[in-house]
Amino acid sequence: MVERRHQNRITGLEDKFGVWKDNRRDVEDIIIQHFMSIFTSNKPNKAESILQEVDQMVT
Repeated sequence: MVERRHQNRITGLEDKFGVWKDNRRDVEDIIIQHFMSIFTSNKPNKAESILQEVDQMVT
């Protein structure tokens, strides 16, 4: 039995200005910028107060 895999492809995305981009490099840049923005803190000093409450442990 031959099984074919179906792959989902992103052929284009809208940038932050609402402009449709379908060039592979532009799509990659949009994805990278999106994830950088959601995983980057605008208040990094808050992390230090949280880390003070966590026990330090070396394993």
